[in-house]
Amino acid sequence: PEQGCLSDTREALLEEIWQWIKCSDTSDGAKIFCLTGVAGSGKSAIAHTVARRCHEEGLLASSFFFSRDVAERNNPRKLL
Repeated sequence: PEQGCLSDTREALLEEIWQWIKCSDTSDGAKIFCLTGVAGSGKSAIAHTVARRCHEEGLLASSFFFSRDVAERNNPRKLL
């Protein structure tokens, strides 16, 4: 199944993140958008949706999603 937010959901938050992406000034270093929430609140769906849109707009340099159930993606050392 496709990962991401269901159509017409979380629109305000997705727009807030998109505006942050489009308006971020990185002249003084990289910026990080911290997406927090309790387990099951949709953080991964939001992140997948944002990554997909960035890819579609030609803005995605890379993405990595951790998964505790997948050995290749459950250790932060794999990101280095």
